[in-house]
Amino acid sequence: MNALAIIISTVNILLLTASFGGLFLDVPAAKNLSNKERVQTALLQSVSERDTEILDVKKKKADLEREIPLIPVKIDEAKQTFALHEKELSVIRAEREKASSTLGNLQKKNTEKEKEIQRLLQRSFPKGKKGATVFSATFSAPKDDDLKIQEVSVRDSLRLSSGETVRNENLESGFAVSNALPCMELWDSEKRLAEADQDDDGTFSFRFSDNSPIVVSKGSSKTFFIKADISSSAKTGERHRILLLGADTTPVSSPDIIEKNAPIFVIGDTPSPTIALYELAKTEGKAKENLVVRWSLLNVARDAKVAIVFASADKQQMVIAKNLSAFANRANIKIPSLAAGSYTVAVVAYEGENFCIDCKGENAPTILATGKGDGQFRIVGAE
Repeated sequence: MNALAIIISTVNILLLTASFGGLFLDVPAAKNLSNKERVQTALLQSVSERDTEILDVKKKKADLEREIPLIPVKIDEAKQTFALHEKELSVIRAEREKASSTLGNLQKKNTEKEKEIQRLLQRSFPKGKKGATVFSATFSAPKDDDLKIQEVSVRDSLRLSSGETVRNENLESGFAVSNALPCMELWDSEKRLAEADQDDDGTFSFRFSDNSPIVVSKGSSKTFFIKADISSSAKTGERHRILLLGADTTPVSSPDIIEKNAPIFVIGDTPSPTIALYELAKTEGKAKENLVVRWSLLNVARDAKVAIVFASADKQQMVIAKNLSAFANRANIKIPSLAAGSYTVAVVAYEGENFCIDCKGENAPTILATGKGDGQFRIVGAE
């Protein structure tokens, strides 16, 4: 006899007992009829819950029986996934090592570039020196195409102590020519690229065939250096500056030059201080507009300062800016609110706590050098 039959028999016995009890006990037995119903309902509910639990256990057992055969398959899949991740990790490690090697090479090249620039910033060279770095420029290629360079032209420009260009009206170019630099070579950070052809007007040209141009990869940049031999018969104290005249390139005719170092340099080991004013970005403007003033220093002490001075046609001088860091090499100033007209712009390198014009006594600055531009700046109209 199973459990359900035993429970039902027990219920019937209880019900029968309750019925007879009602006959002999009269009123109390009548009350037990409702108790009988409650007991029967409770027992039936208990049986139903037990059956539900049994069904749940059977279902879970069936689920486990289905999943157990799949466990080896899932283990194999996990092993395959792990092996794939190991392979991908191996590729990542290889790429990281490659990137690390590339970074090391770039750092090495950058170190060489910095050394070249430091040599360039020395800005004075003895007679007979070979391979003096006198110029550098960084060319940038378009994002979607390689930059191909077929020709680069520069000129050796003689300079006065003020930084102004030495002119010779008897020559077609109008500029003086020197034989102090008999040879120029174009280099990148690793090797010599070409030797320049020199023209009678002081122009040096580096030429490359259409089949073998210099290539700057698309989206990148490359720095080039010009190294010059200093003649043993060069004149001591003579000042030079290499000017970039132009470059023949494709696909763009005017390449983007993102950095250029073209300072004035001097022949001799112990030259005097020099400051030169670069050509202004614009030749006229209104009062309070921005004006960028740039200069180049030669053999000036590290604590030197710079002042910017405007001078009118009647030689009246106005200090526009002062106490500028000399080695900032540039300043962004506001065009002064002066009367409309033409003004000479000058940069003055000095030592001292302050700068003023025609100062005397202990507070007077020590003027190291003055540089003026070749042209004039014109203030036009109202602000």
